[in-house]
Amino acid sequence: MNKIARIPTRYAIAIMIYMSVLVCYAMRVNLSVNIIEMVPVVANGTNAEIKETLGWSAYERATVLGGYSWGFIASNILGGLVVQKLGPRNTILLSQLGSAILTFLSPLFAKISFLALTITRIVLGFLSGFIFPAIAGLIANWAVPNERGKFSAAVIGGTIGTVVAWSTLGVIIENYGWEWGFYSFGIVGVIFCLPWAYIVYDTPYNHPRIEEAEKLYIQDGIPKNNTAKPLPPYWRILTNVPCLAIIILAFGNSWGVYFIQNAAPLFISNVLQYKLGGTGLVSSLTYIMRSIAAFLFGIIGDFILRRKIMSVNTLRKSSVTFSHVLPGLLLLALTTTSDPLVAVTLMITSIGFNGSAVLNVTVNCYDLTPNFAPATFGLATGIGAISGILTPLVVAHFTKEDETSLDSWKPVFYIGSGIYVFSAIIYVLFGSTKVQALNEVKNEEYTDKKTEKV
Repeated sequence: MNKIARIPTRYAIAIMIYMSVLVCYAMRVNLSVNIIEMVPVVANGTNAEIKETLGWSAYERATVLGGYSWGFIASNILGGLVVQKLGPRNTILLSQLGSAILTFLSPLFAKISFLALTITRIVLGFLSGFIFPAIAGLIANWAVPNERGKFSAAVIGGTIGTVVAWSTLGVIIENYGWEWGFYSFGIVGVIFCLPWAYIVYDTPYNHPRIEEAEKLYIQDGIPKNNTAKPLPPYWRILTNVPCLAIIILAFGNSWGVYFIQNAAPLFISNVLQYKLGGTGLVSSLTYIMRSIAAFLFGIIGDFILRRKIMSVNTLRKSSVTFSHVLPGLLLLALTTTSDPLVAVTLMITSIGFNGSAVLNVTVNCYDLTPNFAPATFGLATGIGAISGILTPLVVAHFTKEDETSLDSWKPVFYIGSGIYVFSAIIYVLFGSTKVQALNEVKNEEYTDKKTEKV
C-alpha cells in the first residue's frame, strides 16, 4: 500500500505556532468584552443602564485593561534570554499552561478588587510575553527563507483568537454570566498544551518523526550552526539605528492593534450603540479582515521575492503604506462620521490593511540579525506593548465625561492616526534589511557543541 500523504512537519509546526497565538490572544482579549458587562457604562457622569456590576471607575477599568501590557513588556525584553535557556517548545508550553490557569482564576480575583485583577493580568501578560520571542526562535529554526512570509503570517493567529473570543463571548456572557467568559478560555488553554507537547520540537534535528528528505531540505535552506550563542547584545540592539527603526515601527503597529483590542468594543457598544452580542461579533470582523490580509500579503511577499520583482529592502519599506499609512488615514476618517455602518467599515478596513505588517514588523528582525532574532523581536514587541498601557488611559482621559459621544473619542483617533504615520516615516528613512554587525557571534570556546538552543 502507498503511504498516506501527510502534512510536512514544518507546516505542522507552522499550524501549531498559529494555534499558540490564537489561544494566547483568546485569553488576552476576552477582558475587553467581559468588562462591558463587569463595569457600568458612563454617560454624562451617570450609569446609562442599571445592572449589577463591579462598580469600577473609568480609570480603574483602564488600569485593569492596561495591566496585561506591564507584564508583557518585561517578559518580551527578557524573552530572548529565557528562550535560549529553555528552548522555544518548553517556553511556550509553560507560558500557555500558566496563562490558562490565571485566566480560569480571573473571576475570583475580579470579585476581590480591581487591583487584584490588575495584578493577575500583569502576571498573565508576563507569562504570555515569552511566547513571541519563542515563536521567533521556532521560525528561525524551521522556516527556510522563501517560506518566512507564510510562517510569519502564522503569528497573526492572534487575529483569529480575537475573532473566536469576541464573536462567542456575547453569547457566553448573556447565557452563563461574565465569569464563564474567563472559565471557558482557561479550559481551552489547558487542552491546547497537549497537542503542542506532542507535535512541536525546537529544531528539525531533534524532531523524532520528521522525514529525512524534509530535514535535508530545511538544512539546505538554514545551515546548522553549532556555535553556542552568548547573551543577546541588548544594548547594541537598542543603539543600532535600523533596529531602533523597526522598534518604532512596531510601536506604531502596536498602538493600532491595542486600540482596536482594548477600545473598539467600548466604542462599538457605547458610541455606535450595538448590544453586547453584536459588539463582540462586529469587533471580531476587524480581526477577520486582518487575518485574511496577513495571509494574502504573506503569499504576495514570498511571490515577489521568489520572482525578484523587487528587493527585500524595497518590499519591506513599501509595505508600510498598507500596514501603517492607510490604517492611520482611515482612523482619521473615523472622526468625520457618526453613521454606525460607515464607522464600522472604516474600522474594519483600517485593521485589515494592518495585516500587511507581516512584511515588515514581523520579519525584519530576521533580516537584521538572524542570530538574535528572538531578542530583537522581543524588544520590539515589548516596547510596542507600552501602547497597551497608554491606549486605555488615553481613552479614559478623553471620554471620562461622556463615553457615548463621538466628539469625546475624536482626540483618541487623532493620536492613533499620527502615531501610525509617524512610525512609518521613521522606518522608511532609517530602516534596513542588511545583516548588522551585531549579528556576528564570536564564541570559539563552544564551537564543538553539537546542539544549540535558539
